[in-house]
Amino acid sequence: MVPFRAKSNLAVLFVHGAWSTPAFFAPITQELEARGIPASCPLLPTCDPSAVAICSKLDMHADAQVVEKELERLIEYEDKRVLLVCHSYGGIPGTQAARADLGLKMRQCAGLCGGIVGILYIAAFIVDPYTSLEDLNYGRPAPFVMEHDDGMTTTKDPEQVFFSDLEPEEAEQWASQLVSQTRRPHSTKLTRAGYKYHPTGYIVCEKDTNTALQEWIVGAARERGINMLDYHLPTGHFPCVSQPDAVADIMQHFAAAICTNITEKRAVM
Repeated sequence: MVPFRAKSNLAVLFVHGAWSTPAFFAPITQELEARGIPASCPLLPTCDPSAVAICSKLDMHADAQVVEKELERLIEYEDKRVLLVCHSYGGIPGTQAARADLGLKMRQCAGLCGGIVGILYIAAFIVDPYTSLEDLNYGRPAPFVMEHDDGMTTTKDPEQVFFSDLEPEEAEQWASQLVSQTRRPHSTKLTRAGYKYHPTGYIVCEKDTNTALQEWIVGAARERGINMLDYHLPTGHFPCVSQPDAVADIMQHFAAAICTNITEKRAVM
């Protein structure tokens, strides 16, 4: 593991996935804070269980706006170097929110502090501009998605789909905390490709039900010219729950590697 010193002013911003909440990132947040790295995970409005009536009218851009505002707060008001970590569906609003002008290199050139150091995707969806998550499945929801009359969606067999690497009792406990989400975000087109502006990495979850898709996403990204570091973990879909220490190790390695690269490039300029 490459250590990342506290004086680097690093902060981690998580973007949770569909049907989940910040509660699923409590284990990894605690692990990071024990290492001296502050972390946060805002609740995406399309997954807010207290506002279902409003949720059904929202799309991916509502989620992206929340992430973008949190990035602005951390970077422009706290001068943080932010590692943006996107899980599953969170890869879409996270990518949308990661504006070029919030990047560390661009801000350094302008004499400003802080900025996005990179985007780390965890079992996440990465799509081309003007493409949606559902476009990866020919415009349809995934087979495990259940649609309801109120416009919301839930999942079938979440213990197996998301938590296959946990003991049955623990998998059931986490599955019970999943919430509903409107379908609109899954069909919303991406309009800003943040991965074009910032260093990127990807954690492939080897025991996930869609590991093959994750491998394809990494390969497709590289074919498009995206220089992506990839990591592999023997976990299900939620490694931040089942192996928070291993995920934290990868995050520190990734952040240290890309920040070293940014510093070296700046010295040459």
